[in-house]
Amino acid sequence: MEQEELRNLERQCIQEEAPTCVAACPIHVDARAMSAAIARGDFTEAARIFKKTAPFPAIISRVCDQPCRTACRRGEAGDPVAIRSLEKACLDWADEFQTKLLPLPGKDRAIAVVGAGLSGLTAAFDLAKKGYAVTVFEKEERLGGEPLESEP
Repeated sequence: MEQEELRNLERQCIQEEAPTCVAACPIHVDARAMSAAIARGDFTEAARIFKKTAPFPAIISRVCDQPCRTACRRGEAGDPVAIRSLEKACLDWADEFQTKLLPLPGKDRAIAVVGAGLSGLTAAFDLAKKGYAVTVFEKEERLGGEPLESEP
C-alpha cells in the first residue's frame, strides 16, 4: 500500500466523528483511546477507559463477538485490530483499582428485562444504575445467552 493511501486511511479514522469501530461496538468502547493508553504502556488507564462503557468488563473481554473488527479501517490495509485481545490484556495487566458507582435515588417504577444474554444483562445493569428495580426473565436454565464459538 502506498504512503498516500495510508494517509487517506488515517485521515478517515481521526475525524471528529467516532471511529467506525467505536460506532460498530454495541457498548461504544473507545478503542482508539484504549489502544493509545496500551501503546504508552499504561494498562491501568486503558482498563479505566474500557470499564467506562463495559458493564461486565471481565466477561465482555472474553466473549465479545467483535463487531468492531468488521468495521475496522485497519482491515483495509491488512488484519483489523484485535480489540477483544487488547481489552483482555488491559484488564490482565492493569494495576488494581476500584471504580466508584454512585447509586442514584430509587425510582418508583419497576422494569422487566426479557432475556438474560449479554444484551439483557447489560440493559438490566444500566437500568439498575439509574435507580430502577429490575427483574430479569430468562427461559433457559442459565444466564448468559447462546454460547459463542471458541476463538480460532
